[in-house]
Amino acid sequence: MWKDPIVAEVRAIREQIAAECGYDFHKAMERDKEILRHWKGKVVTMADLEKRRKRPAAVQWKPE
Repeated sequence: MWKDPIVAEVRAIREQIAAECGYDFHKAMERDKEILRHWKGKVVTMADLEKRRKRPAAVQWKPE
């Protein structure tokens, strides 16, 4: 069976993070929250995308 190298890498990283957190879901979530606090303002959220979608375009192109 063919194995996708990207999927394999993601699974390996997931396993590494789980092991670092002692396979404790709550510790993993706290780790994620800390990472998000560190990168606040640099991570695009779904709310950011919704705000961008609702903004009117500054210039509308009209073909002649």
